[in-house]
Amino acid sequence: MPAVRIGTPESPVLPGTPVPGKPGKYYEAGQFAPSIDELATSTFAEANKASLLSTDLPIFDENGEVSEEKVAAWNPKDSLPGVIISSQIDKFSMAVLVSVHNLYPNLFQSAGVSSIQSGDSLEAQEGSKSVVGQSLITVKTQARNRTFSSTLYIHSRFYQFITTPIVAEIPGRTKGVSVSMFSVLKAIGHILFNKMAHEGELKMIGSFMEASGWSKNSESGNRGSYMGKKNMASFFRDNHPATSEVSRYSPIDDFADTFAHYLTHRSYLSVVAPEKLEVMDSIVEHYGLV
Repeated sequence: MPAVRIGTPESPVLPGTPVPGKPGKYYEAGQFAPSIDELATSTFAEANKASLLSTDLPIFDENGEVSEEKVAAWNPKDSLPGVIISSQIDKFSMAVLVSVHNLYPNLFQSAGVSSIQSGDSLEAQEGSKSVVGQSLITVKTQARNRTFSSTLYIHSRFYQFITTPIVAEIPGRTKGVSVSMFSVLKAIGHILFNKMAHEGELKMIGSFMEASGWSKNSESGNRGSYMGKKNMASFFRDNHPATSEVSRYSPIDDFADTFAHYLTHRSYLSVVAPEKLEVMDSIVEHYGLV
């Protein structure tokens, strides 16, 4: 890739964002941007220091340190068993996907994920256009007797969130969970909700909606909303406790957020929304997700 300057649309970093591994240093407009491999090496090293990456990634030397040569040589499409991976998926996204897979080895298979494609490969195949400032990842999922696709939007500066931890509580786990891992778990929650709908698991969906206070009855509450934006779909929400602000927007966003909290901070969910916890127990057991 030719050298590009920070501040141009092609730059993988934005002016003013922190330089990985160099506290107090920030990227400045007009400077030459780091290459993806350079950025990956420094970002992965910082994430590894914070215990936020799977040690099974093939990017470490014999001392457990991130190796620049191994990062450059790593072919991400070989790192997720049983899933067809586009060779164009960036290394930041794949590092997170593999870390999530190693944390929950059954998750991708049980959710029915069969292939993951990048926005670039979709453009080549379908003539579609990438969203400005974002990369597209399309996930093909196998439901009962059918396959469906889900499009995930991942910010092109995804690397920034690999080094940012969230509060997590997973018994027996010594490594933490990053914001980007939590984001992937929420995306899988979206996929799982769609899988239940495609498979006609209306009882499970209904149980979750009842536990969360969602209804099509306009007298039971208000339309979903997030950061002032109203959801004009025909679902209304009563005053049931919310796991986060985005969970107030729609039943599927509520499910995805609850699912991610279920896997990363079960005790939080048991306090905030114990009814949801019970429903999630049955759904996770039904699909053999963990």
